[in-house]
Amino acid sequence: MKYAVTDIGSNTIRLTIYDLVDGRPRVLMKKKSQVGLADYIKGNKMTQQGVWRLVHVLKTYEPIYKLFQAEAIFTFATAAIRNVKNSKEVLKTLEEATGLNVDLISGPMEAELGYLGVHSSFNLDAGIHVDIGGGSTEILIHKKDKVLYKNSLDEGSLSLYRQFVSRIFPNKKESKEIKKYIRGKLEDLDLPKVKGSLPIVGVGGTIRACNNLCSELFEPVDYQFSSDGEDLPGRFSLAQSKSISQGLMTFDPVYVRNVLRVCPSRIHTLTPGILILQEVAKVFSCQEIMVSNCGIREGYLIWRLDQDHGKK
Repeated sequence: MKYAVTDIGSNTIRLTIYDLVDGRPRVLMKKKSQVGLADYIKGNKMTQQGVWRLVHVLKTYEPIYKLFQAEAIFTFATAAIRNVKNSKEVLKTLEEATGLNVDLISGPMEAELGYLGVHSSFNLDAGIHVDIGGGSTEILIHKKDKVLYKNSLDEGSLSLYRQFVSRIFPNKKESKEIKKYIRGKLEDLDLPKVKGSLPIVGVGGTIRACNNLCSELFEPVDYQFSSDGEDLPGRFSLAQSKSISQGLMTFDPVYVRNVLRVCPSRIHTLTPGILILQEVAKVFSCQEIMVSNCGIREGYLIWRLDQDHGKK
């Protein structure tokens, strides 16, 4: 059975086609549409232009559903629609125009779905899960399969770019302002103190883009292995992320060229996202970040299938 899952984010809309292998989602196809829905928010409402831009993208996915003969089509939205005043009107328009019933995911739920997706790909006894999106950042702490804390920061890479950055990359002053602002936001979350050193497990486009850049620019950090013997998809150091943000802030041609080659669609949002990661890592005294190839879409699919199974 094939499943289509569409993730409506503040920066990007992603469609993934899955089937299940031994109860785990296996990716058959991915499609990404760079829309930047956050740019269509005026007065804390999504504009009609933004709504119809979203409708257009979702309509282009219909032939893909048919091509893969998807028997179940799931669509969910996060901060892009969650944080606007007219979210109900937006969801109603989407359903009327596309026939899709869009699930609106809360911030804490988004954090838990990301954790569920990561947990489906490798086992980690304890960790701090960080998902940096365009309009929000989710943080979840778990130990031995027990969620100890989950919450959502109502800022992401794209929202920070729009709020603080005057050009492509933040300058030194803008970077300081972003970091100070994020520190205040993290203090408001009342994050718990964690005994010992827990690893950060990162998901989302910002962290994956940073990992890809680190693979190109630096000697790779040795892979760790999960408890079931499978190597983790990626790993980079906090120091490497600081080199990237510093290089982009100063328009170092080596760093700029690599961003243009590796992740051009994130050229403007990458640095604000990395600055969020650095502030979160500072709170928990983490020096390295593990990177998961699975995240909220896989977690959402697992959750939906459990929900639907429970109804039968």
